[in-house]
Amino acid sequence: MRQKIAVFDIDGTLFRGQLDHAVMLELENMGAIRGFKQALHEPYTDWKNREHLEAFKKYESIFDEATARHLKTVSLTTYNQAVQNVINQVGRHVYAYTRHTVAKLKAQGYAIVAISGSLQEVVGPFARAHGFDTWQGQTLGVEDDYFVNTYGSFLPGQKAAYLHELIEKHGYTIKGSIGMGDTLGDAGLLEAVENPIAFNPNQQLMRHAMQKNWKIVIERKNVVYELTARDGNYGLEQPLLLNTQ
Repeated sequence: MRQKIAVFDIDGTLFRGQLDHAVMLELENMGAIRGFKQALHEPYTDWKNREHLEAFKKYESIFDEATARHLKTVSLTTYNQAVQNVINQVGRHVYAYTRHTVAKLKAQGYAIVAISGSLQEVVGPFARAHGFDTWQGQTLGVEDDYFVNTYGSFLPGQKAAYLHELIEKHGYTIKGSIGMGDTLGDAGLLEAVENPIAFNPNQQLMRHAMQKNWKIVIERKNVVYELTARDGNYGLEQPLLLNTQ
């Protein structure tokens, strides 16, 4: 019997932040790069202040540009040290609902898979630490201990393509599959599974999920709110009070 699959986005879905962002900031803390925080200060402030609806999208765009520029100057050895520092410092900063879901599905025999736009070099250690069976992050290629390709966001549909590759490679089945993501960039991934969950979705994914009648889950403080579609309308299930078990 082919193994069922549960696939998770990482940044904003399991990890309470962005892995690549944390690593780049750690590289500057280590003195490996300079000027990165300064380049992101204004868009980061606009995002945190919720100045406009596109503030985070603008911040991500400038982050991608700054990361592509700085990564060329950092050896893989140094990058991996920054990754380890991040895993040690904030690797357990995860959403309780997602962590519990991963553990529950793993106990039920699902293959637990991560597909993330963060670099493979940080996705791997993070996913391994949280019990994932396999994972796929962004790959840039390495020559002489340096990255050789340009960093950037995944193209639309790329996560779904990776999912199908992993299913084929490992012999998983899409039947009974579960997926969880938080942004419109995860929509293709969620389209590909039988049981999609929009978790803490941004506005674009929320609209898409509601059009598709997908399950929507919101974790706020230590309470989880599950929204399910009934006859085209969404209703609130009994809120789940989280604990640490």
